Amino acid sequence: MEFISAKSGRRVEKIFPRIDQIVAGYRKRFRTSELNEILERALAEHQPPAVRGRPRRFYYATQLKNRPTTIALFSNTDETLHFSYRRYLENQFRGALGLVGCPIHLVIRARKGFSRGRR
Repeated sequence: MEFISAKSGRRVEKIFPRIDQIVAGYRKRFRTSELNEILERALAEHQPPAVRGRPRRFYYATQLKNRPTTIALFSNTDETLHFSYRRYLENQFRGALGLVGCPIHLVIRARKGFSRGRR
């Protein structure tokens, strides 16, 4: 966060390098292996909440697109994540990838052969 003064123009020059850093992160592409390492660390620290009494598993993560960074998480179910755990994962990815100030979208997808109705 940068504090500037619109009235006097103080510290305005500090904002432009920060803008360049955010734009660079906004456009960046990430390897699937890098995203999977971050996901593994996040899951080791804090397991996801169960879905209907069954444990949720994440198999892998991959980047679908940039501008903004959109990451698909393949799971054993496509049920929505609790907002607090979604925020936790977003913050884990944001911190590890250096995307401070950039939005991150997570898309939960069931792995092929799995869906809401199947056991």
